[in-house]
Amino acid sequence: MVLDKAFYSIFDLMKYTLLFFLSSIFVQAQIQFEKSLDEAFSKAKEQHKTVFIEYYRKDCHACSLLESLLQNNSSFTTFYNQNFINYRIEISDEKHPDVMFLTEEKKLFFDATPMFVFFDEDRNFVHYASVQLSEPKLIDIGKIALNNEENTIGLEHKYDIGERSIKVLYNLSLLANIKKDKLKMNALNDELFAVFPKDNLSSTKSYIILKQCIISVENGFYKHWISHLDDLENLKDVKEIDLAARKKILLDIAINDINSNQNDWNLEKINWVKSFLPKLDNTLNTNDLFWENEMRLLVENHKITEAKELAYQLVEKEQFNKANCEYYLTKFKEFFPSKKDQKEIDKWFKN
Repeated sequence: MVLDKAFYSIFDLMKYTLLFFLSSIFVQAQIQFEKSLDEAFSKAKEQHKTVFIEYYRKDCHACSLLESLLQNNSSFTTFYNQNFINYRIEISDEKHPDVMFLTEEKKLFFDATPMFVFFDEDRNFVHYASVQLSEPKLIDIGKIALNNEENTIGLEHKYDIGERSIKVLYNLSLLANIKKDKLKMNALNDELFAVFPKDNLSSTKSYIILKQCIISVENGFYKHWISHLDDLENLKDVKEIDLAARKKILLDIAINDINSNQNDWNLEKINWVKSFLPKLDNTLNTNDLFWENEMRLLVENHKITEAKELAYQLVEKEQFNKANCEYYLTKFKEFFPSKKDQKEIDKWFKN
């Protein structure tokens, strides 16, 4: 009987030891997320660690795939649990304090999910990276975040002390885009063009810079590609498989620039852009994009004949659209205040 009790005592000890061991393995197999952002930074301060934030959306398919990877036993979870204090921010509610920490306080406006974002123990931004669903690549993101020579803040420091490499300028342009700082982005993009090898402007690398960074038709990369559409067609190893899709990259840059900045353009720039837009989309009516600004500039430059010619073209195009014609009539009378001009304009609409 005594032996039986001893046996069961030893058995219970082994059982609980095994359960403890298995539970420890299970904890290590999952990435350990803190319960609140404040708790994450408090623990980071205590342990002198970097905070890793998984930026995700609950209805994002790629985020769901990432979730299964994060919660399986892997070298990824071990690496992140050992090196970071981990936290997750679900971004559906833009007014949630966690989301506003990124957008309002840190001015980080990511347009894709999932994203990995890193801060030091004092809540200073350190690094960010878009996610590729590969365990080695996810670990590489963490290693770069810990490397002050390679992470985002390290690249900013390199720029501040004078480095103007393609790598530094490209990555800081992307960061300026995330921060919605268009002035800085354009300045960085101009510097990027200045250092880029000019004999390599028709390369895939140049095209990627165009697609990822360029927001102005005045930039050298844009001017190169808009005048080398044949080279655009011959590109290899790019996501956009046909010329039409690649032209759309150029078109989208131009349209966004027009919508944002054309009030600052002169007639020369408007005419230049109007000259190449049909090469990107032959269905586009360029007058629709520019007419108010162009007409204002024509009148200011005393080119009244050209301004009236533009006005007449618009009326001809919209002669069967009563609402548009009424709007044009109101605007034309602002541009042409003389009674003589207004009588002429009234005749167009009556005809």
